[in-house]
Parts: sequence; structure tokens; C-alpha cells
Amino acid sequence: MGANRRTPRAGGLAIVAAMLAGAAAAQTPPSDTSAGVGAGAGTGAGTRTEAPGGVLSSPYEISQCLCLQRELATRETTLNARRDAYEALAREIHGAEVAVSDERPLVDVTNQLAVDEFKQQLDQLDALKTRQARVTLPEYQAAVTRYNDTVARYTQRCSGHTLDPEASAQLRANLICNFEQ
Repeated sequence: MGANRRTPRAGGLAIVAAMLAGAAAAQTPPSDTSAGVGAGAGTGAGTRTEAPGGVLSSPYEISQCLCLQRELATRETTLNARRDAYEALAREIHGAEVAVSDERPLVDVTNQLAVDEFKQQLDQLDALKTRQARVTLPEYQAAVTRYNDTVARYTQRCSGHTLDPEASAQLRANLICNFEQ
């Protein structure tokens, strides 16, 4: 049994830390989806401060921003699901590693059945780590990338602009958005 094939790799932890930092650094759009940046920021009732980029009144531009907001919500949901799956698997791996560490000194090396059972535990741990490295982590990283790309598109197209509220309300009623899942 190669002992070094079952030890955690520090490089994998560095990748995870970098990926999580990227997810945490992702910018999110304003939560007020109808008005955009700068709307209602005045001091008096009904006062409206215009955003530095001005008001978007073109139905096409408004629909693009509204669709990007929808896409961001979808991407965020996917990102959260992938993160939860990754973290759950990481907890499962940690539990398996603890069990292996606890069991290792207790294995009777003169008992072939005990040795085989311990090898089976090691194989199961290896399978969990392989699934994490080949499936769960790449899916999580892809979700982070798609989310960050959508944030960048939203920021480029919509940030700094106020969406015309009347036009936004009319467009929202019949808006059909097409984006990759």
C-alpha cells in the first residue's frame, strides 16, 4: 500500500482556497432590481438622484439588464448548490479521514480479514477524494466562473445606470430571457 497516495495534497487545498476567494470576491448587482444604482438615494421624499451613467430608457437596454438580473439569480442559486455539494463532500472526506486515522493503529496486521477491511476503508476514502477532485470541485469552479462572467456582463452593461421604472415594469410583464443553464 503506497502510503503517500492516501495523504491529502496541499496543492488541492491551495486550489480550493483560491477558488473560494474568487467566489467571495464576486461582485453582486444592486438588490433593487427595478431602479438600479442611484435611484431613491435623495434625502427628500420622492427625490430621485440620477445615476452617473444616466437613465436607461431603451426597451432593448432595459430588457438586457433585467435578463442579466434574472440570470444572476439563477447563477447564484447554482453556485450555492455547487458550494453546498462541495462542502458536504469535504465534510464526508474529513470524517472518513478521521475514521481511518482512528482505525489505523487498531488494525491487527496478522489478521488478513482486518487488513482487507482497512484497505476497503482506504479505497472508499480514495474514491471520495477522486470524486471531489474530478467532479465536485470542477463543477463548483465552473459555477463560480459562470457567475463571475455574468456579474462582469451586468457590471459592464448595467452598473451606474438607472432603469426607467415605467418601461421596466412594462417590459418585466412579458420579458422572455434566454441564457445558458
